[in-house]
Amino acid sequence: MSGSHVVRSLALAAFAGPFMLFNEALAAYRQRHITGMALASCAGSACLWALALGVTLIGAVSGLAEHTAAMPILDF
Repeated sequence: MSGSHVVRSLALAAFAGPFMLFNEALAAYRQRHITGMALASCAGSACLWALALGVTLIGAVSGLAEHTAAMPILDF
């Protein structure tokens, strides 16, 4: 497995993680394996995870936009 596959897998897991966490917690709650408090905790964790991911993406895009805007344009 090449390094690019590992990076791609980690990126997909980071994006899908909050949804996977909540889905698994909801399934466990429906099967009575966890309590409502545990489900709420998982839902809160998934929301914070998604929020942190969004802030990180906005920061990365903003930094990229600033970097490319500062590049000199060659005018011939």
